[in-house]
Amino acid sequence: MSKSPTSLQRVLTALSGFLIAAAILSRCCPRTQEYPLPAYTIHDKQFLIDASAFDQTQVQTGQMAATRGATPDVRLYGATTAQKYHDAMQKLSSLADSLQIPLSQGPDSIQINSIATLKGTAFDIAYIANEVTDHRQAIDIFQSQLNYGSNTSVKAYTNEYLPLLQRFLAWVDSLSKRSIE
Repeated sequence: MSKSPTSLQRVLTALSGFLIAAAILSRCCPRTQEYPLPAYTIHDKQFLIDASAFDQTQVQTGQMAATRGATPDVRLYGATTAQKYHDAMQKLSSLADSLQIPLSQGPDSIQINSIATLKGTAFDIAYIANEVTDHRQAIDIFQSQLNYGSNTSVKAYTNEYLPLLQRFLAWVDSLSKRSIE
């Protein structure tokens, strides 16, 4: 009478057969290539492009205001925004380079052209109105990035510069109210 294999022996035999088959397959069949997850989403990329155009516009219009502003307050605001957004642009460019994202190639020409030929009080009024609108829009874009962006470095940039946007909006809002009165 022959002994029939126990269930443990059957499991071990099946397992050893499976391991042998896996070893053979791993040597003869190439592994599927693993693709890394992207470093950023389309939302992150668009944010960087939009923020770049905003920063470049702020630098150029701020420089214009620093020299053309009719009042010392507008000239100071313009000079300060030009410098702060220049610094922000440097950091943004470095971040975009690290992610290999090409940025905007220049400022918003419509914005620049809307004040380019103005002088004195007319310049101040148009510049301040543009600044209020632009900073509100930029704050919305930055808030959206915080809500929907995924790249931690881009979010860190957003968190760093959102308070600056809010301070400049408060400042230009106060300039706007003074110019109306």
